[in-house]
Amino acid sequence: MKDFEKDLIYGETVYVRVDAFNENGITEGSVRPLA
Repeated sequence: MKDFEKDLIYGETVYVRVDAFNENGITEGSVRPLA
């Protein structure tokens, strides 16, 4: 797994950085919470 694909853990909330095409075909580089 590449560094930018690693999950970032803050407390009990897990975030994953999005560096790929989302469902809309738009490239994102944001960090999203996994809920």
